[in-house]
Amino acid sequence: MGPILHLQLGEISAVVILAPRVAKELLTAHDLAFSSRPRLPSLGTITYNYQNIALAPYGDYWKQMRKICFSELLSSKNVRSFSTLRDEVAVNLVESIRLHPSSIPIDLTQLGASAGGFDVADLFPSLKLLEDVAGLKTKYLTLHHKMDQVLNVIIDQHMEKLRFGQPGEEDPVDVLLKFKQKGNH
Repeated sequence: MGPILHLQLGEISAVVILAPRVAKELLTAHDLAFSSRPRLPSLGTITYNYQNIALAPYGDYWKQMRKICFSELLSSKNVRSFSTLRDEVAVNLVESIRLHPSSIPIDLTQLGASAGGFDVADLFPSLKLLEDVAGLKTKYLTLHHKMDQVLNVIIDQHMEKLRFGQPGEEDPVDVLLKFKQKGNH
């Protein structure tokens, strides 16, 4: 076996690089060829049709998202200012869900399982019938709806805080909302 392994997983072609030297060479010389992820049905629904930076296909949108991340969220100043908040993110998420009366409890392991695993439909994306037969589309839409509810609660709380000028440490959600308010969206 050499340093490059090809796997055919249903309709999905996967390349596994076994040697760090070869991986570095390929990702340096052919970075654009490896820059996008497969468009799996399981991820399309829960990632707003691949509109997040982790799964967006390489292109103008991805470049804009990357620029926003580095200029607004990952600047040295912001990374330092967020340091005390990093440890509190999980606690704040749980607390915001608990305090909001219309919150629906959700099991976040569903999101992790959907993002981290394969379903048969992922291996054969051209066979849309597999999603329907296995009930995956309904499962993903339900999960997407629940995540929307959680994110809307968080965004609403931050917008209220910004609207009324409530003091407190600024976090990444505040930074992104201010960026949007400035008309830079």
